[in-house]
Amino acid sequence: MRSKSVRKNAANDLKREQRKQLLKVGIAALFAIVLCSWAAYRWFNPGTERYNDFVVDSAIDWLENADWGYFDDCRKDIIDKNGWFDWFVKDQKSLGKIKSRKLIHRRYISGGTRGMKRYELKFNSKFSQFSPQCKTIEQMIIETDGKKQFKVLIADYWMGNGVKPIFFKPSENTRKQIMAVAEKVFKKAKSGNIEFFKYAYSEIDKKTDYFNWKPYLVSVLNPERAERLYKVLNKGNHSPLKLDDLKTYVPVGRTGFEASWSEYLFSVENQGKKVNYILIVIINRDLYQNKSAEWKFGGWRFHRQSVKSEGKITLKQKMENIIIPQIFIGGSVEFVTQYLCRDSKQFDPDGVGVKIILKSNAANKKVRLKLEDKSLYEVIDSLCTAEKLKFRIEEDTVVISD
Repeated sequence: MRSKSVRKNAANDLKREQRKQLLKVGIAALFAIVLCSWAAYRWFNPGTERYNDFVVDSAIDWLENADWGYFDDCRKDIIDKNGWFDWFVKDQKSLGKIKSRKLIHRRYISGGTRGMKRYELKFNSKFSQFSPQCKTIEQMIIETDGKKQFKVLIADYWMGNGVKPIFFKPSENTRKQIMAVAEKVFKKAKSGNIEFFKYAYSEIDKKTDYFNWKPYLVSVLNPERAERLYKVLNKGNHSPLKLDDLKTYVPVGRTGFEASWSEYLFSVENQGKKVNYILIVIINRDLYQNKSAEWKFGGWRFHRQSVKSEGKITLKQKMENIIIPQIFIGGSVEFVTQYLCRDSKQFDPDGVGVKIILKSNAANKKVRLKLEDKSLYEVIDSLCTAEKLKFRIEEDTVVISD
């Protein structure tokens, strides 16, 4: 009996030992899985690089709290006099998960409160919401004593290339406000009030260019455009403005920013010749820091309207009928030629375009074109004049040569 009991106890001890071993193996395996999962996560989601700089690292910590949705923690370290943080939360949620973040700008700026210094920081970031080619600029203005205290005065985003805006239908009241601003712009140009456009230009020109948009904004507000439209409107009788299209949209990641693209048609008749024009007015409002912001003039351009072919016309006439509103491009002569082929089809009312062939040793030579409201014929002539090339018009093809 005793030996049977001993054997039974030994068997139980063995089972207990086996269970312990299995438990240890299980715990080790679970630990290994967790470790591998964490390593894989960090591999595909690397943390933001630290810079051993209290200013920058504090800003990164604040942004990473926002990445994880810890907005209550973020709110503890802000100065929000205008309600910008509510917009920031909406913007941040629309961006998706952070993939990378790299400091590209750190600058001391004046205006800090007593014992604090103020800095502007910008990060080049990528989010899962967008394609790998799309870069997002994260910009912050902060105040800090450089040791312990840290406050965010504003944090904002601006999308780079590859982001499609979100269009929305405006209310009737919003539509009337937008049209009123657009028609005001037209009247100012008609009366020759160039000072209106110079003021809008100077307002943009003197602002800090946080997002490198100044070259574009300055170009769409160019006062010379107003002088040109004034001459067009006063050299003949013009028809009233006719609204052809009105779009309102929000750039993804900019919840507090709204913009409008209004397209108007008008014609000018002089000595029995009628020319049709398109006027495009850009109007926007930035609710990010001012929730009661009104719609204001943000830019514009106008150009002749391409003419649809009637009956049989020569290729030269077709080239003169195709109006390219704006061209601002740099690259090789070959690249620019290909670009003009695409533009000719895009702005041809018949949707056919013009075939352009390059037979030149200057194919790789760099060229830069910046033109407005020019026919395809005038653009090709400008290109050839600048690069000392020639072009000839054959039956259905334009040939550019040395």
